[in-house]
Amino acid sequence: MVSSAYFIGFYSSILFLTLMTFDRYLAVVHAVAAAKSRKKAYAITASVAVWCISIVASVKELVFQNVGKSVFNGLTCDESGYSESTMERWRLVTYYQQFLLFFLLPLTMVMYCYISITIRILSTRMKEKCRTIKLIFVIIFTFFACWTPYNIVIVLRAVQVTSEEDLCSDSESLDYALYVTRNIAYLYCCISPVFYTFVGKKFQSHFRRLMAKKIPCLKRHMSTSSQSTRSTSAYEY
Repeated sequence: MVSSAYFIGFYSSILFLTLMTFDRYLAVVHAVAAAKSRKKAYAITASVAVWCISIVASVKELVFQNVGKSVFNGLTCDESGYSESTMERWRLVTYYQQFLLFFLLPLTMVMYCYISITIRILSTRMKEKCRTIKLIFVIIFTFFACWTPYNIVIVLRAVQVTSEEDLCSDSESLDYALYVTRNIAYLYCCISPVFYTFVGKKFQSHFRRLMAKKIPCLKRHMSTSSQSTRSTSAYEY
């Protein structure tokens, strides 16, 4: 259950970030058409779909992970209980599932959405378009930099499974590389709130008003413009 919950969180995080990017694309590029569809029901349906996909993708961990006793390590949780050929087939399914469904597809959608948003922003007269475009570039670059190493290792492990040679040294190196690159991939989930929330004009404006309300002496130092926030809120990040 712990292993399955781990992967549910792992898969859902990337899907939710992709979904947020797609929602932003609709809000900016198709603002008029999307105004009718971007309702509460839309958000609930999309969120349920993400959780269902993540749970189904993590069923393998729930089925194949078992607790066993090792002479050297005591109680361990590892894949066991089935033939080696069956385990190898399911490992390949997991590797290609990770690469295609949880990397290649999100990366394609993120790049398409942000390129479309950039083109739309360039066609407007927004004052801070350069800042927004720079931030879009940083988001795409960070996504690619954080997730690519992990998925390269996943592909290498898939190649190793299909290969007839089984070298322990290579296996240990890939295990270590997987551990390091997976933590780098999680790093994106930690820093993404900065891109998606904290640098946004709406968030900053609301935060300043909250601070001014709680700390009255800060009110005279505030220099926000509600008109500017409203006029650029659809494009700001």
